Amino acid sequence: MDTARTVYEKLCRAIESKGWTFEKEEEELLVHFRVSGDDLPMLFIIRIDEDRELVSLYSPLPVEVKEDKRVETALPVCMASSGMIDGHLTYDIGEGRIVFKMTATYHDSTVGEGLLDYMIGCSCAMVDKFNDLFFALNEGMIDIKDFYEKL
Repeated sequence: MDTARTVYEKLCRAIESKGWTFEKEEEELLVHFRVSGDDLPMLFIIRIDEDRELVSLYSPLPVEVKEDKRVETALPVCMASSGMIDGHLTYDIGEGRIVFKMTATYHDSTVGEGLLDYMIGCSCAMVDKFNDLFFALNEGMIDIKDFYEKL
C-alpha cells in the first residue's frame, strides 16, 4: 500500500515520463502543469491529500464568467456536472471560475501511471467539451435552453 509521499513521487515520475514540464510544491504534495487539448492548453493541479488518502485533480476551464452572467450560469454548471460519470464541475460564483475536479482514493491500494492517464484523459475530455459551451453562454451566443440541448 502506498503512502502519500510514495503516491506523490510516482505522480511526479509519471509526469516526467510523458516529457511534460511541471512545478512541484513538495511540502504541499502538489504539482502544476499544462497539457494541450484539442484547441487550447489546459492547466492541471494535482494534490495528494495525506489525511484522507486522496489524489485530487483540478483543471480550471479557461472561460471566466462575466459578472452579470454569474448567477444564471450556476444552473448550466449543475446541468453539465450532473451528467458526468466520474468527476464534477465546481463553480466559484464570486470569481466566475469553473473548475473540473476529479478525486481518487489510494487507501489500501497502490497507484500507477494508469490512474494519472485516466484522470488527465477525463479532465481533457470534460474541459474540451464544456469550455466552448460555457464560452458561448457567457458571450450570449446561446441561452440556457440551447446549452441543455447541446449536452
